Amino acid sequence: MDKINRVIVLLSSFNGEKYIQEQIESIFHQNATNILIDLIVRDDGSSDDTKKIISSLKKNNIQNVFSENIGVVASFFELIKIANDDANYYAFSDQDDVWKENKIERAVSSLSMYEKPCMWCSRLDVVDSNLNHLFFSEIPKRQISFNNALVENIVTGCTIVLNRAAFLLLKYSLPDPKKIVMHDWWFYLVISVFGQIIYDSEPSINYRQHNANVEGMKFGLSKIAKKISTISKPSKYTSIYTQLSEFFRIYNNSLTKNERDILYNFMVSINGKNIFKAVQMVFLGKVYRQTNIENLSLIFSIFTKRI
Repeated sequence: MDKINRVIVLLSSFNGEKYIQEQIESIFHQNATNILIDLIVRDDGSSDDTKKIISSLKKNNIQNVFSENIGVVASFFELIKIANDDANYYAFSDQDDVWKENKIERAVSSLSMYEKPCMWCSRLDVVDSNLNHLFFSEIPKRQISFNNALVENIVTGCTIVLNRAAFLLLKYSLPDPKKIVMHDWWFYLVISVFGQIIYDSEPSINYRQHNANVEGMKFGLSKIAKKISTISKPSKYTSIYTQLSEFFRIYNNSLTKNERDILYNFMVSINGKNIFKAVQMVFLGKVYRQTNIENLSLIFSIFTKRI
């Protein structure tokens, strides 16, 4: 008899009444064979009918957790704490997308080749509120690496599937959520050092864009334009420096000398000690983003001390 692989899907919801049922239906309509899917939904204090909709889905393999509002980052880390350690794979889901029917099958097929910590993620098929195709997200042009993860996130959380080794690596060294930019960026940072990252260039989800998105898609010049327009306003996001400091606190003793030196030197530089050294590290490729425009955006952030 073929092995049955158990996949736990972790979904954080907040005022998602419009699309969440369609999202959940797509999770359970996977065409994978020998796969058992369990879903844990943590509602982050919704005030609409999200909790009512979730509760109406009478499935034995759905666990609902209704709790207070702590924000999307902390909510996903709470889900990691809640999930049992005995699944083979762990996937993460937003509340408003639609998964391709072969997402889990593709992820498990790729991840099954690795025993070390491994994270699978993919490109996005970006769609409008009615699921009409808009565009495909960009494919990374440069190496997926720790040097990139220090200053840029190329991983979209709702595409992530982890093997058990990667899940346990993350679960038992959890950071302070208030010091993290986004949970998926933290995953990229950690697993780029201690594991393997598989980036699938074929989209695995229909990534819905609508007015209520917690996170939207911004690239290149539009991102720089937004930075310039908000330069006089305090950022609503945790700084990259704060996230790197938290990473250094947890993993300093586990890094190689080269990794530790790059991390420490960049942190010291962007913390106001020597911003020109930080810019030099970008030009030398010690830290980098995937495109020249994104690197210009990074340099702009360094000079304006918004990093």
